[in-house]
Amino acid sequence: MVLKPAGLPRLATALKIRGSLALAMPAYHLSQDIVLSAAPSLPAGGTSVGTVACLNTASISDCARANCASAAIPLSLCLALILLKTFHISANLLSLGAIDYGIIVDGAVVMVEYAFAKLCSAPATTTRAEKKELVLTCAKEVATPILFSIAIIATDFSGVANLGGVAGKLFRPMVYTMGFHLIGALVSALLVIPTLIGIILTRRKLSHKESPIVRLAQLIYKPILGWSLRNRIVVILGVLVSLGIATFLAPGVGSEFLPALDEGVTLHDKRYTFLQHNSYIARYLHGLRMYGIGRAEMA
Repeated sequence: MVLKPAGLPRLATALKIRGSLALAMPAYHLSQDIVLSAAPSLPAGGTSVGTVACLNTASISDCARANCASAAIPLSLCLALILLKTFHISANLLSLGAIDYGIIVDGAVVMVEYAFAKLCSAPATTTRAEKKELVLTCAKEVATPILFSIAIIATDFSGVANLGGVAGKLFRPMVYTMGFHLIGALVSALLVIPTLIGIILTRRKLSHKESPIVRLAQLIYKPILGWSLRNRIVVILGVLVSLGIATFLAPGVGSEFLPALDEGVTLHDKRYTFLQHNSYIARYLHGLRMYGIGRAEMA
């Protein structure tokens, strides 16, 4: 039940006269608590991505490279919030949970790593102006792949936007939120990140060094890759068998509209059964024309 806080005193008084109804927790406060509890995950996710990016560097000085790529996260988040406010789309648990920082930072990582590799291979006598021209050339070369990769992801989400009924009301804000973040990621990767590279990474001669974590991963990956290339038929058969097993097990996974929730909202009246109780409350609230029966965004 969606109850507006301003009308709670009037509703409580009326229901106290008509029956012994107890309101444990308004759904409005529940929704606010859920959204506020999910809000800390936004900076936590961005910090995690930045930490992983720094682990890919071999020294503290190389963290500037990681910071350039991580800058796409707050920039895309700010642009998404502006667009959400502009189009009057509220933030909810599903839309906040849809934010994937890995997807958002992908284009920026491609831009930074490609420019970094080119700058490392530049002669030591290269001037800073020439380095900036090199960064511009790199941005032009990878702009099209970045544009198409983000467009493909956005197209994948667009199918959910066409859902109707309750499913549309649930998931459409998620699609808009993710789409706005992808717009911010595209603007950041193509416009802002090359500018940061020209400011930060052109001040000195760069050299590429593998971090210990990358070297360890290569020690594990290279033998596996070599075995896979030597045993191509076995690898293909393994993929086909896995696909067949997944196809066989998929129908038995089960499905549900939403997982079971313990929301802490209790409306109880001993005089009525559940259906009678809802009918009684619905008739009364319909007379007030202030409330709706259902969950948030559905009433």
